[in-house]
Amino acid sequence: MHPLRLGLARVFLVCTLVGVFLGGPALRAGATPDITITCTGTITLTPDSGPAGSTVYMQATGLCIPVHSVFINFTDASGRSGTLKTVAAQEGTFSTKVRIPYHAALGTGTVSVSGVFVFRFLIYVDKGSANFDVT
Repeated sequence: MHPLRLGLARVFLVCTLVGVFLGGPALRAGATPDITITCTGTITLTPDSGPAGSTVYMQATGLCIPVHSVFINFTDASGRSGTLKTVAAQEGTFSTKVRIPYHAALGTGTVSVSGVFVFRFLIYVDKGSANFDVT
């Protein structure tokens, strides 16, 4: 392809993308999001086992959105679940301390994160989980 045509094609693509993300004609008032982007983050727990009531350092990386809130949930071995806290993820990452519930059943439980953020015509979904063994 001729260099000039290739350059014009790039300019057209960039202008199209800028127009879409800045609210171009495809984004009229009342339009509903129609593209979902799911990011599965990496969750690290330290320690990854201990008694009910343990304080655990948690780190999450690889989330979609630069700045938004995510929920941290715990589901114990018996299936009981609840939200431990809500945190702000910045630059797709966060670090925090959580406390495993005192009533958590013995066995392998799951600490998970979940968050949804809607921007224009995009729906971003964050998720991730790590196991915690209640001993």
